[in-house]
Amino acid sequence: MSIGRRIFTYGYHAATLILAILAALVVLYMLGDMMLLVIVVIVLVLMLVGLRNKIPFFIEETRMLLDLGPVREHERVIYRDLPLMVRSLGVYSHLNNPALEGVLRLPMTDVMGLVSRPVRDDEPCFPTRTGDWVMFADGSMGQVLRQTLDIVQLRSRGSILNWNTADFLKENLRNLSQGFSVWITFGIDYRHQSISTTEVPAILKLAIENALQQSEIGKHIESLLVEFQDAGASSLNYLINVSVNGEAADCYYAIGRLLQRTCVDCCNTNDWGIPFNQMTINAGTGFGPATA
Repeated sequence: MSIGRRIFTYGYHAATLILAILAALVVLYMLGDMMLLVIVVIVLVLMLVGLRNKIPFFIEETRMLLDLGPVREHERVIYRDLPLMVRSLGVYSHLNNPALEGVLRLPMTDVMGLVSRPVRDDEPCFPTRTGDWVMFADGSMGQVLRQTLDIVQLRSRGSILNWNTADFLKENLRNLSQGFSVWITFGIDYRHQSISTTEVPAILKLAIENALQQSEIGKHIESLLVEFQDAGASSLNYLINVSVNGEAADCYYAIGRLLQRTCVDCCNTNDWGIPFNQMTINAGTGFGPATA
């Protein structure tokens, strides 16, 4: 609603109220009931005196109703840690989040304590949508079944979990349905040092490409990186990174297992040794062979 239309609407209601009061006073005056007229006037004066401290509040409320205050229609506010869009302002304002089910109806007194800001059309309203796969900081995964202004419901490991929406928003989570990467580090023995930076990366990459294409994950692969990473304490290590689109989000851990299995099979095929962690003990001096 435009500002001009708001001014006309609320001005019309105010004028109607004032005219109704004046009409009542005129009727009492024409009937000659001066006592009742005086009583009504006294009541009106007492009401105005009692409301004098409320005048700043009424002025601020009027600004809000005219869409001239700190909260404006079609802007975003943060209410109880949730981002919400102001759909309409009035005695009862309506707020919602396009990514969450439900509409919140707030009285003007609650809205007046908020501050809104403009938003861009491409700015996300919530980190997830129904059907998305998410991963939490502890590595657990779940699929969003439903999300409302009050709860977010997920299916994880065969169970249904319910999260408070504000608490869910505070979680350090990854939305795998928007695309993700899986990376592993794989090491081979030092006896292959002569080919470690030339032949090994190319052979590993080819083997992994073939394994991915032969699996259901192959059509979701966006990029593959196989590079020599470093010379570790007991192995020559390679960084393997696979970038995948969000349609394969539920295969996150399956991709990691496939990479590990393919690397082991490649080592078996090419007779590459896979080292294990070793501990070197320095005996120092004074530990010569015992004498009789």
